[in-house]
Amino acid sequence: MPSMLVSNISAGIAGAAVYNVQPPAGQAWVIYEVSSEEAFVGGQPDLSYGIVDGVLTLAQIVIDPTTEAQKGTRAKEIYITNDNYLEITNESANPAFIGFTGERVDPNIVITDMVTCPTGGAGLVDVQPPAGQTWRICEFGSELYNGGENHPEVTVGVTNGVLLAPIIMEERADRGQFKLYDWIIDNDLYLRFTNSGAADVDIAYIGVLFDKPSIGSIQDVVGSATLDIQPQAGQEWVITEIAVDTWTGVPGAADVPNIIVSLYDGTNLSDILEPLASAAWNRRLQIHIDNATYLRITEVSTANNEVALLGYLKRSFS
Repeated sequence: MPSMLVSNISAGIAGAAVYNVQPPAGQAWVIYEVSSEEAFVGGQPDLSYGIVDGVLTLAQIVIDPTTEAQKGTRAKEIYITNDNYLEITNESANPAFIGFTGERVDPNIVITDMVTCPTGGAGLVDVQPPAGQTWRICEFGSELYNGGENHPEVTVGVTNGVLLAPIIMEERADRGQFKLYDWIIDNDLYLRFTNSGAADVDIAYIGVLFDKPSIGSIQDVVGSATLDIQPQAGQEWVITEIAVDTWTGVPGAADVPNIIVSLYDGTNLSDILEPLASAAWNRRLQIHIDNATYLRITEVSTANNEVALLGYLKRSFS
């Protein structure tokens, strides 16, 4: 079996110049790491990078680390094709040897595209798999970043086409910005990108076909009430993301969903996430539940709060 490894170290790339990582036609790659010989900035290579397609504007996944020093330190899983590929910029003033490492993957499973999210506050782009498919979206990039918290100038939410889209990430909050995403979506429950800025924004979303069924749901929780997420007997679920309509705190690290997320066995509660108190809002979620020990969402505010959960059926047994 031939090697599936893809890796390279470039010749010296001048300061502020770009290095494109573009698979040959018919191939797809996943890139796990990028590298530079120049001095690190903010604990990461002095690089910015994103997705281009030769038509739309670069959708940046990681911006200049001098400006934003956290996102580039997280795990990476960047699926690229000949049509939507990786552009790496040397942010150093000096020439640099730029490298990458990853592997070839089946191009038939890769979900990678660039679209324009229009302006005007109501500017929306829905990322909705065809009926019968489940996708795992693990990266996204944005042409524009705000000048305050330096996050993408779009809000990422969840919708079923009827209920308003609860928020996974918003441009003024750190929550969710610094982790590898696990957004499990299907034709019934899918992503909605909202542009509230003054200009159109080109965005990229990146992922793969997922081989397990989605168990995602979206429900309206009455103020101060609870919502139990309980698999049927004989099933085990993994919850990978929680989105809510009502947040609490101020822009930045303190702005998080205004809910309590707990394990519950029908009698006892044990909290996983709390508003304001939990640093875990910013990490990757992998909450395994079954019929005996399941999830309880408690709405902290007195306002109604749409809550969406993304995840998948891990296994069924008798």
